[in-house]
Amino acid sequence: MQTTTKKMKEKISIIIPIYNTATYLDRCISSIIAQSYKNIEIILINDGSTDNSGHICSIWAAKDKRIKVIHKKNSGVSNTRNMGLSIAQGELIAFVDSDDYLSPNIYERLYSLMKYYSCDLAICGRTRICEGKTIKYADTGIQIFYDGKIDMRKLGCQYDLNISVNKLYKKQYWTNLRFPENMTYAEDLFITPDILSQSHKAVYTSEGLYYYYERNTSASFMLNDQKLINDIQAKEKFYSFMCNKQVDTQIAFDWLFGAYVRGYKQSKNKKKDFKRKYNRFFQNHFRICMKKTKCILFYLSPSSYFLFK
Repeated sequence: MQTTTKKMKEKISIIIPIYNTATYLDRCISSIIAQSYKNIEIILINDGSTDNSGHICSIWAAKDKRIKVIHKKNSGVSNTRNMGLSIAQGELIAFVDSDDYLSPNIYERLYSLMKYYSCDLAICGRTRICEGKTIKYADTGIQIFYDGKIDMRKLGCQYDLNISVNKLYKKQYWTNLRFPENMTYAEDLFITPDILSQSHKAVYTSEGLYYYYERNTSASFMLNDQKLINDIQAKEKFYSFMCNKQVDTQIAFDWLFGAYVRGYKQSKNKKKDFKRKYNRFFQNHFRICMKKTKCILFYLSPSSYFLFK
């Protein structure tokens, strides 16, 4: 009697950069250990934490042989993720932020969608945890996108696209791609065009399987001038990509305009520099900007823009 051997699912390497998140780390790692998808490699990289994070990592590694732990000097999230990519053994790649946590079936679901629709990229929605409140976004179901032409209007939340943690990637995406180590903000969005340009077919589900924990002390709330510049750089690149793909660019345009406005408003020392950046953008996209009152008003007088906003 002939027997058939069930083919093992591909290994997923899950990369978690860690810096001073001891308060949340057990919850994060527990949610990864509890995944229904079992063929995983868990790469914990302690990026020079000064709290108890490193010790917590070592305790978990002693409990589960799928866990690898690296302790290194602090060098930022991009360098830390890149180190994880350099040692990852899986055929698939995922990222998790160490203060977030996962639905127990996130990778089972993303893997199943990837295989069913023959995709090279799978994306899920997020559930946002903010000040004790759980925020779910619109249920837009399952969407399929070809050749990187993603219609952001069909996403449950437009921001599902510009982060790296709610995705399952074929490892081939990262052969010649790394996170920009010279950026301290918006590094996920900066490489999004590079990811999408490699994507022949992507599947998106609006299911909020990734739990994003929003802290008032997180990097997104503390923007210095350099981070404000990085934000503009990433959104300029993304807007240009969307224009070249000839898809609806309204959301990407609004993101970029908002980055210029925030740069001017929040900057302590470079308001004139941010205004000059915006003026160049206005002049280079004159026809589009002239159709939008907000763009004209900010170009003529930022103080008037904020007064009438």
